[in-house]
Amino acid sequence: MLELNLLERALASLAPHWGVRRLHAKAALESAVDLARGFDAARRDRRTSGWRATGGSPNAEIAPALDLVRRRSRDLVRNNEWAGNFKRKLVAHMVGTGIVARPPRDASKAAKKRSREAWKAFAENSDPSGMLDFYGQQAQIAGEVVEGGAAFIRWYLRPADWGLKVPLQCEVLPHEHLDTRKTEIRGDNVVINGVEFDPWGRRVAYWLFPIHPGEFSALSRWKHESQRVPASECDHIFRVDLAGQVTGVPWLAAPALRLRDTGDYEEAEIIRKKIAACMTVFVRRSAMAPQNLAQANGQSVDPKKGRIEKLAPGLITYLQDGEEISPVAPSDSGDYGAVMDRQMLAAAAGAGLPYAIATGDLTKTNFAGQREGKLDFWQVLDQWQWLMLVPQACRPAWRRVMRASIGAGTALPRDLSAEWTMPKRPWVDPLKDVKAEEAELALGLDTWDEKVAARGFDPEDHLANIAARRPQLEAAGVRFAQAPGIPTPARPAAEGANSDKEDNDAEAESDGAD
Repeated sequence: MLELNLLERALASLAPHWGVRRLHAKAALESAVDLARGFDAARRDRRTSGWRATGGSPNAEIAPALDLVRRRSRDLVRNNEWAGNFKRKLVAHMVGTGIVARPPRDASKAAKKRSREAWKAFAENSDPSGMLDFYGQQAQIAGEVVEGGAAFIRWYLRPADWGLKVPLQCEVLPHEHLDTRKTEIRGDNVVINGVEFDPWGRRVAYWLFPIHPGEFSALSRWKHESQRVPASECDHIFRVDLAGQVTGVPWLAAPALRLRDTGDYEEAEIIRKKIAACMTVFVRRSAMAPQNLAQANGQSVDPKKGRIEKLAPGLITYLQDGEEISPVAPSDSGDYGAVMDRQMLAAAAGAGLPYAIATGDLTKTNFAGQREGKLDFWQVLDQWQWLMLVPQACRPAWRRVMRASIGAGTALPRDLSAEWTMPKRPWVDPLKDVKAEEAELALGLDTWDEKVAARGFDPEDHLANIAARRPQLEAAGVRFAQAPGIPTPARPAAEGANSDKEDNDAEAESDGAD
């Protein structure tokens, strides 16, 4: 039903092929417009007039906003109780007391023993400052990722005279060390927001400031001169939300404005309560008050003469002519709790935390709701642990430690990998959870090793401890219950014969008594 306008018809009479193409183009345009109108999100009317949607790449969106968002995120963690609690809870659930490495089950006993010793020696001496072990540094990394958007692990080989069994240490660098304003082409490589890539898209280097740009001026004379650090000496940890994303964004970016507004609202409510708790009055003067008449006649009047600025118990005073007192009675909004609950629910969702965990408020949930909330949160937690911390921080650390240990003379396979034990997750209902785990073992749906690892223990260490303690426990009369699905170990023949004889004697005595 489309038609050419007068000008188009005139031109089409001279070039009919042009007219046909013009009709097809108009039809395609009309179809595209109709298709766009089929989505409410594509409407252009009063409801969407203030909706700004850019079409930039992840890095084009992040680069200009990152510095300000990061500074505001850090300010919230410092000064907003809720934001600080969000960070603490996220770090506690992601890392806890540490994501622990253990050798693979298919490795030889000698390789397991040596790799355990090497990893333990490194973990206890990983921090150059001597303040933390590697598990404490893991918590540092998680905290920097949440608050600043990303973190770096900078690795250093140490000389032999330092006396380290594994001559390797590392330090955690905050996101500010990355020169995100550096974007350029360097030969065949390209630098995007301080990260250098080769033609195949591999990360080959990071442009880092040697000292934090916000450090004291006496120590930061090179703060505007980033240096190229090979990727072999540095690990970059952040949550990859979009394909092609070069660096991370603070996790408090989404709820930042809401948290700040909530803090302002709380402060206003506190001030209102303070005013309501005090006897505050306004003194009003009419136009015929003596002081006003004197000022109108050009006479000098002491503004504080006869003025009452504080009220005390038992105070009796007399007002001047033309003055009256009006008490201040701030109105009560009455919906403070409801507003705060909804705001904190949204802020917790923006940070990725359940409301009960984020606020500590358990009054609005029952046992079933709390359990369901934890199970749902653990699914997200698994992603952060296994898709971010393990591949970006833990596995590279293990490989570096094993290589450094081999270089120091330890006989280890060069391709020795590691398995990882996550921090223990406490049971919501221990009795029911234990019964469920017994059923899984009985049905062969899980293994004893995996169950022990899920509790935060190394299965081989745990088994060795049990074996070492069993004689003492049995001597003390303590025996473990047998879990379903695990066969009872066979007793020695002599022990079995003696036991059978004792059973027969007991039966004979019982028959005689009858």
